[in-house]
Amino acid sequence: MADETILKNLTERIEAEQDLHSIMYGMLKFCTSGRTTSELIEQIGKLSNGVCVLQEPGTIISWLKNAGGLKSESSETGEDIWFSTEEGIQVAEQQDSTALLSALFTNDAEFKDLYIRILEMCITPSAKDTIESVIEPVTGDEHTEIFPAYFIGALEDAGGLEWNGKWKTTDKGAEFLKSQI
Repeated sequence: MADETILKNLTERIEAEQDLHSIMYGMLKFCTSGRTTSELIEQIGKLSNGVCVLQEPGTIISWLKNAGGLKSESSETGEDIWFSTEEGIQVAEQQDSTALLSALFTNDAEFKDLYIRILEMCITPSAKDTIESVIEPVTGDEHTEIFPAYFIGALEDAGGLEWNGKWKTTDKGAEFLKSQI
């Protein structure tokens, strides 16, 4: 049975690294079967999609280990073999599902229609300015404390949008969108 404290700490650790979400979740998925350190480092390179990662692979691995998402065993070759813990697997599976988007739509129900418009718009990659032009009329004078970046960030954190030169609806976001229309 998964330890709730580890689940919470692991999720917080990953969420604290805004630019590394997909890499860290991807590492947890990758290590569901044992992987050597060199395989894990190579996978980090693949997961970065050519984007410069400012953290050393060893640092990212140690963050996940210290948070309880990865564990290692020594091998006969002397290279560590890495495995996702039960909690690491559970966090990766939760991120992989549309549960986070569903929670966003439930917890921020007042803006559900706006989230749908953003996801629809970003099926074709869109610049931030273009997205903001749709958000600002909706938030208007009534919600001056909420900036357009809030909505983009919320959808990104929930796995519905990703940045790749422009904002684009992810496959998970598109799948979730179909269930909302």
